Amino acid sequence: MPSRKCTTSGTLLLTFCFVTAAEQPPGTQPLAFDAASIKTEVPLQAQVLPGGRGIAAPPGVTLPSGRLQFSTGRVAGTGITARRLVQDAYRLPPLQLSGGPYWLDVDRFDIDARAPGPAEDADLRLMLRTLLAERFKLVVHHEQKVIRTDTLVVAKGGPKLEEWKEGQPLPTRTQKKNVIGVYRDHGTMAHLAEVLSADPTAWRPVVDKTGLSGVYVLHLEWQENGSMRSALPDLGLKIRGARATVDLLVLDRIEKPDDN
Repeated sequence: MPSRKCTTSGTLLLTFCFVTAAEQPPGTQPLAFDAASIKTEVPLQAQVLPGGRGIAAPPGVTLPSGRLQFSTGRVAGTGITARRLVQDAYRLPPLQLSGGPYWLDVDRFDIDARAPGPAEDADLRLMLRTLLAERFKLVVHHEQKVIRTDTLVVAKGGPKLEEWKEGQPLPTRTQKKNVIGVYRDHGTMAHLAEVLSADPTAWRPVVDKTGLSGVYVLHLEWQENGSMRSALPDLGLKIRGARATVDLLVLDRIEKPDDN
């Protein structure tokens, strides 16, 4: 079963869960939504490209993708690019998704998909993959490639980590002032690297190069204009740029869906 890892962020300290969804076993019936609505959205500040080739922002205007909301048994969002849909389905930072047509970052879609019953984050992402295959005709393959990555390493002065033992409750912490984001969990350094990679603000994947093999208490807090990464020094860790071999998801085929 995929593990469910949660982080708390935002001015209201809302909780988001990072889950690495497992691949669906070959030969099994793929998980699928019971009902799904997809509609093409044309932003108010958009214009039609020459020849009717989709939409683009006027000069100087940026049209960022919307964000999907994953709740129990439902995935929904407005103004979502196809690239964002694929990234969320496979839990990928931008640099681990390769290929695709121009409209991948241009056209926006409104989506509302519901599972047959209660379903958690990991299964919802598998259902989203099935939806992309059926409605967007998505075909992908995996490749190994050396790219620029971020590496998680031990900072000068050494790690400031508390080991966690099975069944042990997470220790309480006195929260700092003006904190807008909190991450509390336990796990390995490889798991922490995975969580940092899955952060929506991350651009490059994070690879664990700490050399630490234990399971630790992971408690990070950050203030306004900060992020989970900016809190890493509290654990005696830091991010450093490097080149590493990572798994890329390559888009072989993707088509615009019909509205319904």
